[in-house]
Order: sequence, then C-alpha cells, then structure tokens
Amino acid sequence: MDYERSVNREYNESVICRELGDNIVLLNTANDEFYGLNPVGSAMWKCLIEEGNVVAAGDLLIGKYDANAPVIRRDLEALARQLVSEGLLEIEDTVAPDPAAP
Repeated sequence: MDYERSVNREYNESVICRELGDNIVLLNTANDEFYGLNPVGSAMWKCLIEEGNVVAAGDLLIGKYDANAPVIRRDLEALARQLVSEGLLEIEDTVAPDPAAP
C-alpha cells in the first residue's frame, strides 16, 4: 500500500463511528463487526481522518506526542493497514501532486 495516498476523510460509508470517552468504537455494518480503538488508536484514527493522508497524520502525531518518530510512523502504518483490511478505512486512488513538479 502506498502511504503517500489520500485517506477517504469520510471513511467507509458502511462504518458507524462513535467516541466513548477517549476510545472510539467502530461498527462495520457490511459485516456486523464491532472494533474498539484504545486512546492511542483513537488519536491515530482522528489524525488519519483529519489529515487525509498517512504521512501527514504521522507528522501531526509526532508534533503532539513526545515519542519516537519511527515508532509512531510504524504503528500508524500498521493501524492504517489493519483498518483498510477490515474495510473500515479506504485509500483513494488519487495521489497528492508533487510540489516540485513544474
């Protein structure tokens, strides 16, 4: 998966998302499965949706938390892969334009 690609900010239309305190509960109505995100996973989910890009979400998390940047990126990418594989998050086909391109 190309993590430079954009995340669908509206997430999958078959997913219902609810915050419960610092946690997030997701229901995938396509398969009737519930998923729970702990406070760290919830922060990652929010950044993915807010930023619309895995790299940008990682940058935002690195700026917010006093943690090792490679660990944050690794964990965020792992969560993004899992969310996509479970049908909870979609990656759009469009790639952000290269700012260095003419």
